[in-house]
Amino acid sequence: MAKKKELKKHSSAIHANGKLSLLERKLSNVMLFNAYDELLTERVHSINVYALAEVCGFNSKNVEALKEAIRNLATARIEWDILNEDGSKKWGVSTLLSSVEIEKGTCTYEYSRALAEKFASPELYGVINLEIQKNFNSGHALTIYEICSRFKGILSKRSHCYTHWYTLEQFKKFLGLNDLEYYKEFKHLNNKVLKPAVKEINGSLKKYVGTDIAIEPEFKRQGRAVSDIRFRIESNKQIPLALEKNNYEDIRKTPHYVQLVEFGMSDKGAIHIIQSTEHDTLTQNIEATQQALEAGRISSSVTGFLTQAIKENYQPTVNKTEKQKAEEQLKKKEAAREKQKNEAKTKQESKRKIYSKQLREEYIATLTEQEQVDLLAQLRDNKTPMIKKLIKSLSSPQIASELNEHIPSFDTKLEALMNG
Repeated sequence: MAKKKELKKHSSAIHANGKLSLLERKLSNVMLFNAYDELLTERVHSINVYALAEVCGFNSKNVEALKEAIRNLATARIEWDILNEDGSKKWGVSTLLSSVEIEKGTCTYEYSRALAEKFASPELYGVINLEIQKNFNSGHALTIYEICSRFKGILSKRSHCYTHWYTLEQFKKFLGLNDLEYYKEFKHLNNKVLKPAVKEINGSLKKYVGTDIAIEPEFKRQGRAVSDIRFRIESNKQIPLALEKNNYEDIRKTPHYVQLVEFGMSDKGAIHIIQSTEHDTLTQNIEATQQALEAGRISSSVTGFLTQAIKENYQPTVNKTEKQKAEEQLKKKEAAREKQKNEAKTKQESKRKIYSKQLREEYIATLTEQEQVDLLAQLRDNKTPMIKKLIKSLSSPQIASELNEHIPSFDTKLEALMNG
C-alpha cells in the first residue's frame, strides 16, 4: 500500500523552527516524511535531490539555492521541555540535522539520536498534508497552519475547536519575529503577518486555494493592548478535512478522545493512547491531570503532564478502601506484565526488521544488473507518482514488503534467523 502523504510532526519541531524560511520549513517536513518509518531503526536516510525539490514545489534546477536551504537546516536549533513527575523540566537542544551530504543526485542525512526519538514519539502529533504544504507562499502562514494542525483531530467530533492560548511573545517566537523591533507594535504583526496568513490558510478567491481548515484568531487584552492569542479552528467547507478515513471513527466518538484532545493531545496521539492504555487506568490518569490543573500544580504543558501521568500511571486523589487499594495493586501488576509483554514484542519486531533487510540485501546481490533494473520497474509500477520519485533502488523502504515476496522461502529464512 502506498505511503499516505501526511507527516505526523512532533510539536517540539512545530514550535521551534520559527526562523526557518518557507523553503527550509517545507524541506524539513519532506525529509522527515521520507525518514519517518525508520527513525528508530536507521541512523542514515536518503532521498533523491530532484524528488525532494519537486515535492516542495521548488525549481529543482537551482541546486545551489537548495543546498543553501539544506545547509541552514543543519544549523537550525530544536529545543524541547519535558515535564517530569516531580514537576521539574527536562530541557534539551539539538540541531535539526546532524549531518547532510549530496552526491550523485542523492541527499543523505542524519538526525541526532535524541531528536529522532522525539520525532518518532506518538504522544504529540500535528498532521501536515504535504500536498497542502506545497501550495504555501508564506513561511509564517505555514507555521501557523502547523500550530493549528495539532488540534484539528477533534473536528471529527465537534464543529470547531481551539488551540491553546499563547502569549504574544510566545507566538512571535514561534514565527521567529520576537527579536524584530518592527513587530513590537501589534498592528504591524496583525497587518503584515497575521491577516495575510489567515487568508492563505482559509483560502481567497483572488489569490489562495486554502487548506483543509479555516481559522480565526481570538485575543486577550491587558488594558487596551493585546497580550494573548489563540485560534478557533473549523473544517474548511471548500476542502474536506484531511483526517484518515479508517477504522478510528468509533474511537474519535469516545469521551476519552475528546478529553485528550482538549488537553492538547493530537488526533494520532489520542488514538494511540486510547489503544494502548487500559480504560479504567486512562480514566484515572485524566482525572489526576484535571485535579492537578484545577489546583494550579501544572506550571508548563498540560499535555506534557498528561503524557507523564499516563506513563507513570498517576492516580487521582481519593479516599480508597483497602479493597480498592488491593484491586489497584492487582491492576498495576497486570499492567506491568502487559508492559513487559509489549516490550518483548517491540524487541522482536526490531529484530525482524534487521533480519528482513539482511535477506533483501543478500537477495539483491544475487541478481544481475539487468534483473535488478527489471524488478525495480515492476515494483515501482503500482505506486503513486510521488512515491515513485522516492524509489530509486531496490533498497528503498517504500518497496520493502513487495520485495520480500520475491525472495524464495523468505518466511522460512526469516524464522530461522529469528530463532538462531
